[in-house]
Amino acid sequence: LQTALLLAAYTRSTINIAMLHTLIVAYTEEPLNLKELEKLLETAVIEGLLLNSVGSSDYRFAHDRIQQAAYKLIPSGPEQNKLRLFIGKKMFELASSSPSSNGTSDDWNIFVAADHLNSLINTEEEID
Repeated sequence: LQTALLLAAYTRSTINIAMLHTLIVAYTEEPLNLKELEKLLETAVIEGLLLNSVGSSDYRFAHDRIQQAAYKLIPSGPEQNKLRLFIGKKMFELASSSPSSNGTSDDWNIFVAADHLNSLINTEEEID
């Protein structure tokens, strides 16, 4: 659950379960069933961390402070820079490779990717 909230916090306040699933599987390099992720997210809904409308595949943080707390699970520095590089590259890859279900790309993916990659421009340490 912590990894799901962390990755969701680094994207935007609302995230689709399929997008979050893609990020988690790529980040952890471990198999995760979509139904397992849905159960985790429903736990977060019950605990008041996330909100979800019945039948919707989109989840959003119940409050911006919850998103900020999840964002700060990784302190500033090399570890955060690696995460931002990963998310930036993955979001760019997803935005440029797959259109959404209605035939258009999700423009917000490009903006998230650009935000993360641009944040690393003035970083002095080398990122693997």
